Amino acid sequence: MTETARVIDITDDIKQDTTVVAVKQEHGNVPATIAVIDNDSCELANQRVLSDTEAVKKIHEKLDDKKERARKVWMDWNDLIKELCAPWEKDKAFHVDQVKKYRAEIKRKQEEEAARLREIARKEEEERRLAEAAELEQEGRADEAD
Repeated sequence: MTETARVIDITDDIKQDTTVVAVKQEHGNVPATIAVIDNDSCELANQRVLSDTEAVKKIHEKLDDKKERARKVWMDWNDLIKELCAPWEKDKAFHVDQVKKYRAEIKRKQEEEAARLREIARKEEEERRLAEAAELEQEGRADEAD
């Protein structure tokens, strides 16, 4: 069953709740609107405002408690999910840190190795030049050796 289907099922369950059904039966459907065209229709519309206000008040009185209980359940679910996820999040953070440290260490070692190889290459180049200069001096080409 998809998440949407479950939500629809829950919504249908709520609509079929005995308290909800009783509220619907007590208040019925909203009657046709009143067009205010004279004093009598104005008085009817004004009475309608009062009865609408009373209906809304009664609906809230009867259903707000259920809504608050549902909200509490929703909050309890959130707390439970946080509680269940907390050790996994902590474990994840620990291992992310471990991976970062390991990769940083590998990078540091690679950089050290690259620096070591550069130094070896620099020394080899220096030795090559010194050997070349010594060879040039032996051949009597001191100016080129310098």
